[in-house]
Amino acid sequence: MKLGHCWSSTRVWAVPYSKIRPSPPPFGSRAFGFMENVDALLESGWCPSVVTMVLSGNRYAVLLGRNKPCKIFNHSQLRPSVEWSDGAWQTQEEKVKLFTVILLGEDALLVEESAARTPDPMPKAKETIMVLPFVRKSPCWQVLESVEILKSVPQHPHFSTLLKCKEALREGEAIRAVINFAMLIKEFFLMLEKYGFDITAPRAKIEKLLSIKESKTWALEELQVAERVMAEKDSKRRKLEDEIVELQRQEALLKEEKVTEDKEIARI
Repeated sequence: MKLGHCWSSTRVWAVPYSKIRPSPPPFGSRAFGFMENVDALLESGWCPSVVTMVLSGNRYAVLLGRNKPCKIFNHSQLRPSVEWSDGAWQTQEEKVKLFTVILLGEDALLVEESAARTPDPMPKAKETIMVLPFVRKSPCWQVLESVEILKSVPQHPHFSTLLKCKEALREGEAIRAVINFAMLIKEFFLMLEKYGFDITAPRAKIEKLLSIKESKTWALEELQVAERVMAEKDSKRRKLEDEIVELQRQEALLKEEKVTEDKEIARI
């Protein structure tokens, strides 16, 4: 609670209990992961953000909000994103888990604990080899697979119907289908909200997906421009190397001619 710039005199304030909360618990020195929700320390205070890139030297590229550029922060300037809810500090992941329990009941926790204790005799879906009708070349896949909302509803589409499309268009159609799936989940949450369900945490995950998609668009465009510049520079470098080799060959021939001329002059 901010009381002003004068601290010389002691003042007592009456504050409602609902406005009081303890300091967030220490989180240690653990590293943050890609697409993890964090709070970034700004001059105005802690700002909810998302890690978009893990850099060397305990530094991170962080997206501070939709349509805002990424900024570089040191590890000491970040903390896990937490919110004071129901008398306890909760992370975004804990809020999603709580939402699942509200929808499915306490059996959801029993199923989760049983799955953690009992080994699964069947291979996991992600370990199963699936031949897709296209080659995954777009960097958008890495972004989509890292979004928590899609992790919470895991899917393994076969995209076999894309065999009817032209090969050059199949990957784009597959990416569009994944985005449409995320949008469908968003519409479903809106329908649940009309009936009084709390969909704040799941909606935040979808909003993060959309904001990251927008921020990645310009980054991919800049990457393509940089790749073209690098290709041009590399082509110019190879051309210069060829010219150097040719000049060295000509220099060797001239040296041989000079030696021959020197021998003829010596005979005279």
